[in-house]
Amino acid sequence: HVVGARSLLGGLLLERRARLAGQGRTQVQTVRQWATQLPNDTALSQFVQLVEQAAYAPALPINMEKNELHALCESALRVCSFRRLSQPGVRE
Repeated sequence: HVVGARSLLGGLLLERRARLAGQGRTQVQTVRQWATQLPNDTALSQFVQLVEQAAYAPALPINMEKNELHALCESALRVCSFRRLSQPGVRE
């Protein structure tokens, strides 16, 4: 499933960027739990839901056009830039 695979890849990129900025996810944290320490943003929350769906329920359809998914991924990654993640108090 191409859309699900793209969601997972975006999630891996986001997780890698956050880890390099000192905001890494522990082995016992779910993606959703970990995301609570990231910037509070609607696009990021939607993106986290897609990443979880792609990881844990890949057979479910993602009700989003490819261009919408692309825009959502870009928005989530823009909100979580390395520079922003590296700053103290990143949740604000």
